[in-house]
Amino acid sequence: MAIQPGVVTPPSPRVNHVAFRSPSLLQLPVELLDLIASFVPTHRDLVSLALTCHAITYIVIPAHAAYRTIRIHSQRGPAPWATIAARPDRAAGVRCLVLFDQSEEGRFLPERAPSTALASATSSMKRRRGAWKAHGGGWNAESLEAAASAVRVMPNLHTLVFSGSFRRCGAAEMNFWAAVAGTNGSLRCLEYAQPLRAPTMRSTTDVRLYPLWAVSNLTSLSVKHAAFLQHPPSVVQFSRVLRNSPSLESLTLAVHDPSFDLHVLLDDVCLPHLRALALDILAPEAPSNARSLAMLLERTPRLQHATWKHLDPGPLSPGALPALRTLHVEDVPSSPGATGRALLRGGAALESLGSIRVDADALEALAHMRGEALCRLEVTSFESIAVLVRAVRLFPRLRWLRMPAVDYWHEHLPVTPAPVHLGEWVEVLAALPELEVFRGVSIFRDPESTTIEENDERACDILGLCSRMRQVEHWDLDPARAITLAWEGDRVVWRVEEVSRTDGGFA
Repeated sequence: MAIQPGVVTPPSPRVNHVAFRSPSLLQLPVELLDLIASFVPTHRDLVSLALTCHAITYIVIPAHAAYRTIRIHSQRGPAPWATIAARPDRAAGVRCLVLFDQSEEGRFLPERAPSTALASATSSMKRRRGAWKAHGGGWNAESLEAAASAVRVMPNLHTLVFSGSFRRCGAAEMNFWAAVAGTNGSLRCLEYAQPLRAPTMRSTTDVRLYPLWAVSNLTSLSVKHAAFLQHPPSVVQFSRVLRNSPSLESLTLAVHDPSFDLHVLLDDVCLPHLRALALDILAPEAPSNARSLAMLLERTPRLQHATWKHLDPGPLSPGALPALRTLHVEDVPSSPGATGRALLRGGAALESLGSIRVDADALEALAHMRGEALCRLEVTSFESIAVLVRAVRLFPRLRWLRMPAVDYWHEHLPVTPAPVHLGEWVEVLAALPELEVFRGVSIFRDPESTTIEENDERACDILGLCSRMRQVEHWDLDPARAITLAWEGDRVVWRVEEVSRTDGGFA
């Protein structure tokens, strides 16, 4: 700017220049930042770390995020496992590994693995798929050997899920479980599931040498229909896994074998830290199972969540299971069975209860519960609508209620002896002002057979009775869909939405 005569220019303000300094973390060498990222345990936490800045993103996303959780289908063959095994520096970051086949596709899809690993299997996948289906799916020896090689370079593996059957694997099966047992003691959660009619385990020269028995220090164990549970000598050895996991907090067992003896498995097992137990034991030739289950329950004072199916435990001592908060019993006479009703009469402070037959005897047992504690209730059948109303009135804070999904006017048997008119459910809802989810009873009608205005009126009536209601049954009784309700200003809106089993099922 030109200086004009007679004009005094004020002095320029003083500017203090401050040098920008990057955070101390970013001043570390890239190799150390890479090492720090390797200790972040979950994919969720890795993403949070990556979002802090671009510099961290370039380290976390390509090198670590793809390796925390890996899910691979058996039809991929050995190629992806060989790719993973070739990078032990990255495989060391794997915390959760899922191997599954066609029997659990709906549960574990989509696959998840480093793009290089899946790309390595893409070229040969179409050729393999035909041969794989021709042999009935499952895991073959070549794939298992490759998977074992990958597991050997996963020293920080925390969770392993194996689902599927073995196809003439022989030594490969042994090598795979040997690799699992040798994961540097990091494994804490193991889930092993096979098809319901898995081939019986072949006897070896010495069943004690099967490497799975060496797994120890688990906190969560789930075994469903494993072939070795149909082999009594193997059951004896499998109990070593339980004895060597004294800190076990969650145990799930599913066995449909007529002669399975729970006593052989649990005879000298003590699980003082067990908090969740789920048993599906269908073994009519072994009546001692009821007493064995009772003895286990007596030794688990911290148990909070108990589920058993096809099996009613023997009598429990007064005051047993003081920490119990969830009880779910299926396929036993007069559910929740004699032991379940004894627990209710003992004043249990349950938060979730199912599946229960509501009759006069059950009503008497329910009356002894701490009614203000129960939040979730699943009913399998009821003596009459009047008895059902008396039962739900015991639980004024109930937020979740599930009834059997049937047409209560035309197909009410065997849920209840007499048909139930839609208007009679009003008394049930009126007794539950805090109810949020009501499944099993179709209150809405198919829009093709009624008017939108009529369904709008029903939505208003429901929220008039239960102002917190957010989900009710779909008119087709479809377990995968529900009708959601909400207030928008001064009007009620409803819509059909997809729901998961977690939303609409018992938990």
